[in-house]
Amino acid sequence: MRRFLLLALVAAAPFVAGCDSPNDEDGPYGVWAYGGSDIFYFNISKSAIVTYDYQNDTVDRGPDCYTSLTFVVTKIDGDRFTVSQGGTTATWTLSASGDNLTITFPSGSPNTFIRSSKKASDFTPACSAS
Repeated sequence: MRRFLLLALVAAAPFVAGCDSPNDEDGPYGVWAYGGSDIFYFNISKSAIVTYDYQNDTVDRGPDCYTSLTFVVTKIDGDRFTVSQGGTTATWTLSASGDNLTITFPSGSPNTFIRSSKKASDFTPACSAS
């Protein structure tokens, strides 16, 4: 499941400046944690999604740092957003209800996230490029 999620993100992700998310309890905006043994977060603002993947968890078994990817997003209507990278655009559905967020990718595969109290500045250290 994690590999599919990462492939879906990479297939639809442009690199842009960092993302400071508004504190909007009524929408998909803010920081969300992906459950399971992989420590993985989405930081969602009105114009970008930044993912943070902790590398020293039981899934990645890497160094004590976070990798990140940044995506440009545009709201279409309701819960539908376009996610674009270099001419490739996909439509995702981001549906928030209380402390739960469900992201449905074009394949129809839903993934559930839980609202986190973390901020973008908490995801340190960043992994160095190799």
